[in-house]
Amino acid sequence: MAKVYHSQHQFAEASNYYKLYLRQIRKDHAHRKMVIEEIRRCANGLDWQYQTSQIVVENLGRQVNTAYDEFAPIPSPNNSDKIYFSSARQGNMGGLRNRFGATDEKLGHYFSDMFGCMLSQGNWGNVEQLHYLLNSPRHEVLLDFNKDGNVLYYSKGWDYNNGEIIVDTFKRLEDRTLSSTPFQSQVNSVAGDGQLFFYNDTTLLFTSRRQGGLGGLDIYKSIFRKGRWSPPENLGPGVNTPFDETTPFLAADGRTLYFSSNDSKKSIGGLDILKTVYNSRSKTWTDPVSLGLPVNSAGDDAYFRVAKDGFTAFFSSSRRDGMGMRDIYMAYFPNYLPEMDPRR
Repeated sequence: MAKVYHSQHQFAEASNYYKLYLRQIRKDHAHRKMVIEEIRRCANGLDWQYQTSQIVVENLGRQVNTAYDEFAPIPSPNNSDKIYFSSARQGNMGGLRNRFGATDEKLGHYFSDMFGCMLSQGNWGNVEQLHYLLNSPRHEVLLDFNKDGNVLYYSKGWDYNNGEIIVDTFKRLEDRTLSSTPFQSQVNSVAGDGQLFFYNDTTLLFTSRRQGGLGGLDIYKSIFRKGRWSPPENLGPGVNTPFDETTPFLAADGRTLYFSSNDSKKSIGGLDILKTVYNSRSKTWTDPVSLGLPVNSAGDDAYFRVAKDGFTAFFSSSRRDGMGMRDIYMAYFPNYLPEMDPRR
């Protein structure tokens, strides 16, 4: 009952049922810590419910989203009326498969492919799969483009957390081969490194559970110097916590970082989108702040990316009012986001 109320943003009722559950279980019960964290998230939700916001959020609609999983939206670097995203949906390459990649028409699931869609007469649609030499029966997840938009980075594997990172240079179909070009860096995709974001082709942000982190998924950076990527560096406790920090996006100013975290001190439920700013004098990040409702929800809100116009952003969410698992959403900001001005 607590989970049901929580998903409906009825935070007070959810908190009461979480507390009732706590009173029913032993002090050493394995669920106890998790339930206390959920109560904290409900308290955060109650705070945000009474704050007004001029941000408008809308689902991209049935022309884009399905009853299946749509996630990782990326605005086209060259076309303001186009976005790319990944989806594990009916009709994908390879059909229904089990977790080992074998065809399984009864118990299998669709693996993710990469798609593009266009804005036409105020509506998002015209969804098309990227061609068959990019998509395959394995999971393909679009990661990012280079600054000029003529290089595409994506991951390919039988598992979301264990695949190779591929570089595609948009060759003509007749010039392509069946082999792929791997991304040369110190990002270890086999060990679970992923969710790459490139800033000006010189700074790489990604997430990892590698040893030496603060716990869960952490965000790391690597710098391109003298023809190679530097050893990854943890962004530190100003950003990372013992919880999961995921899907980083660095704004055009190079200082404003958006990312998602399920830290119970900030989240109202699942992964929430946070914002922090780097102070070059003190070499520290400001305390991350939540974007609040309606951008965040009791579901998982992640893959946040601000478009070049500085007024709109795209993200994915598993919120209750969606059409399936995760959907692609768009946020409209009432004022220009100054961090999207590269001259700052």
